[in-house]
Amino acid sequence: MNGWRWDLPPLPPATMTPTSAPTLPDQPSDSPFGDYLSIYSRAHALADGELVDVTANSPFRWHTALTRAVWEDCVSWSEADSARKRGAALQDERGRLHDVLTMAKLAAAATSGDRATFEVARVPRAGRGTRPRLVTLVLHIGPGDDPAPVITIMQPQES
Repeated sequence: MNGWRWDLPPLPPATMTPTSAPTLPDQPSDSPFGDYLSIYSRAHALADGELVDVTANSPFRWHTALTRAVWEDCVSWSEADSARKRGAALQDERGRLHDVLTMAKLAAAATSGDRATFEVARVPRAGRGTRPRLVTLVLHIGPGDDPAPVITIMQPQES
């Protein structure tokens, strides 16, 4: 497809354990609004597992993450899920992640703004049904903890 060939590395673990969470600055801020009460950065969200880093598997050149809700709904797949579907739904996390990232790439190419809405057909994990269902996702491109662009893929209610 347009010469894309992804040799996907292993997926990140579904449960992430932080090695060290970022901390608040030790210095008082020079802001006219005073010191920060709290800071919840992208690095915090990655360390907490609220964002799942998929940069290694991404077709984008920038750091890419999925929200935990998107990961659980559209990517996560276990042996128990396969057993419950009785083998009728040939699914795995690698393929499901590929589907999300491919549709995100196509949506990003078709927009000129910092957001793109797109749909992905995925087999729901819950229940025994094996028919794919459409889910709407949002891709946002913007600055991360520094001015460098990052990509976040989320559910519409998370934006």
